[in-house]
Amino acid sequence: MSIKVMVPSGAFGKSPFDSELDSLMRAVGAKFGDPGSWPDKYGATFENDEIVAHEFCWCEQDDCPFCREENPEPNFRLKQTGLEVRWYKYIGRGMETNRQITEEDVTLLRYLSSPGS
Repeated sequence: MSIKVMVPSGAFGKSPFDSELDSLMRAVGAKFGDPGSWPDKYGATFENDEIVAHEFCWCEQDDCPFCREENPEPNFRLKQTGLEVRWYKYIGRGMETNRQITEEDVTLLRYLSSPGS
């Protein structure tokens, strides 16, 4: 059995990048998501070489990997750095990360959310 610890964003101490996480999550969602499903609010469901992402799940089924109480899957994982982010219903609400956000995370997210990347 593995245990994964997720804590509220910023709980590992103040990072100069904490405030930017919300806007970067929204930008990534808007870039890769279906515009009709408000991806800049709820996130987007997709996977590529750099990101695994899943919009907030509303199914509330115990066997759903995103809704289960123990070790739910994150809504967002940055493969290269291992950053994981979870939120409740929409990006920014009850946001949790698996570790402090680093300059490497933010630099990569800025690049991935930019047009043409």
